[in-house]
Amino acid sequence: MLVAALGWLCLVAITVDAMRHGSPSTTHAAVGPVTLVAVYLGSVLWVRHNRAIHRRHARRRSVLVVARPWTHDRLGRALVGVAETVGGRDVRVVVVGAVKSYV
Repeated sequence: MLVAALGWLCLVAITVDAMRHGSPSTTHAAVGPVTLVAVYLGSVLWVRHNRAIHRRHARRRSVLVVARPWTHDRLGRALVGVAETVGGRDVRVVVVGAVKSYV
């Protein structure tokens, strides 16, 4: 995608420059087609790469579920009462020092 965007930006810059100066120079006449070919080849190679990745890996059927013991939060505080409050309608979180309690 980056190759395609860069190619289009080069082509637009060449076009704008050619419109300002009246006629494209020899360099512009050569760079324009080269840029288009590079964008095309880069896009084709990128699509082939993505298709090869798709062929090598089986399609995911579901997200893997990993059973994690909820003993600590991301800050390292101990969690108390997590299992009892799962699915509750009203859950209060109380943090006292290094312990986070779910009531």
